[in-house]
Amino acid sequence: LNRYSYVNGNPVSNVDPFGLSIEERTMKAAANQDVFFGLENLYNFAYRYYKFVTNEKQRMQFSNDAVMKFIIYKRFYTSREHKLAWGEIAGSLDYGVLNYLESCEIYNYMQDNPKFYDTFSGEEIDFGHMIATLNANTSDRPGLGWIDKRLNDYAGWAGDLITLAGDVQNELNMNPDLNISLFVKEALSNGSTSFNNMDLLADMDAVLLSGLVSNKPIYEAFNNYYSSDTSKRAGNFVEQEFDGWFYLAEKKAKKYLSPGLFTNIFKNEKMFNVNYNKNIIDDVATGFMNYLICA
Repeated sequence: LNRYSYVNGNPVSNVDPFGLSIEERTMKAAANQDVFFGLENLYNFAYRYYKFVTNEKQRMQFSNDAVMKFIIYKRFYTSREHKLAWGEIAGSLDYGVLNYLESCEIYNYMQDNPKFYDTFSGEEIDFGHMIATLNANTSDRPGLGWIDKRLNDYAGWAGDLITLAGDVQNELNMNPDLNISLFVKEALSNGSTSFNNMDLLADMDAVLLSGLVSNKPIYEAFNNYYSSDTSKRAGNFVEQEFDGWFYLAEKKAKKYLSPGLFTNIFKNEKMFNVNYNKNIIDDVATGFMNYLICA
């Protein structure tokens, strides 16, 4: 009996903490490499396009923004409703650089939400979702004051929590005895709702990547981040987003789930389809906090 067959008989060189086969890990590493390759080459093309920008940091930031908007264009900018809402969150499109990048057809696969996996656990991360949230978190929106940070959060975890609250309400309608906070915690862990672990990983990584992407080319930021210990992302996310306090995650979740707040921010834009009763907000927020504590 080969007790180390799960790592091809080589427990020293091959580590498999989540029970993935060598073939599966090789496949996931290859998928990630395709994404890294696409990011680097798209960045280089965008950087070449912005040769007229003389400020080096600004040229880098323009190039990063162009790459992100190219990736999310089909998903977030092609319908009028999405275009209006997302334009408010992440800014308008530069069609010049967009057309330039689209002419490099070999990289159009990056617009089709390519498979991307956590380098620690092997779990899939919604790549397009993450890029959209990252683009919002790195967008320049001068003059918006307190609204600016809230737009970032609604583009990521807070907006997804609203979607989850709708799923909770649907489940509650069928099961009036539902333990809401436990349902939310388990749903985020096992992917049983429309806002699942794949989405939350994307939201957390977008927040943690935003500082890197603001200061270096996007492909370097991705390589640096996913070469680090991503097993600590939940704690790092809470540290950066909630000053290290889990109770603040619960408190902010309650605030963001309030229809009055996002109605005030988005005015007449129908950004979210709110279909939950206000009396579930506290329990949904508690479930979100409990997930973060255990993650």
